[in-house]
Amino acid sequence: MHENRKSVNPYRCPECFAKEIDIMLRYDHKEEEYYCQKCCYTGLEEEILRFYEVLQNQKYPLMFVPHPWQTEKKIDE
Repeated sequence: MHENRKSVNPYRCPECFAKEIDIMLRYDHKEEEYYCQKCCYTGLEEEILRFYEVLQNQKYPLMFVPHPWQTEKKIDE
């Protein structure tokens, strides 16, 4: 492994992933950005993580809503 290169996290292409296509992004060390070979998506790591967050909120909106049994009920003494 090269000592002068930073380690790169593997990410899925957010645009392809939104369409249920599982394509991994590649990292361009010269441009310091990720790109998809299938749909021509390019973006920085922060943009990819923001896209994931938006996609997660749209696709799974109830994921972060607690179950009614998990909420604490206050009992008046």
